[in-house]
Amino acid sequence: MEPTIAILEDNAERREAMERLLAMHFPGNSRQYFTSSSVMVGWLRAHLSGVIFISLDHELELLPGNGGRVVDCGTGREVADFLATQPDHCPVVIHSTHSPAAAGMEMVRAGTGWAGHGFSPWRALA
Repeated sequence: MEPTIAILEDNAERREAMERLLAMHFPGNSRQYFTSSSVMVGWLRAHLSGVIFISLDHELELLPGNGGRVVDCGTGREVADFLATQPDHCPVVIHSTHSPAAAGMEMVRAGTGWAGHGFSPWRALA
């Protein structure tokens, strides 16, 4: 598996902007985008060893589901909580406009094996 950048982002415009920049600056790396925290965690369980960088949004939109139901895509905190149970592996950036939630995700690393690379907050502009 080629080195991969894993990104949790539900906004299509942000994903497109990220893809343009990542393709330009990291052409040798594949990129995996996720709109659901549970799907990302499942993928990371199988592929974390090939990931070189992780970027996490916090708030994910609710999506329309079958029969008028709403699908909850979770939050970036769920991915951060999973990563805190894994050995330190790669840098993690939190790109969220929700400052209190981003701070909570950053605090997840305290006392975990991710102390080396850590979680770095980068609060995206709305």
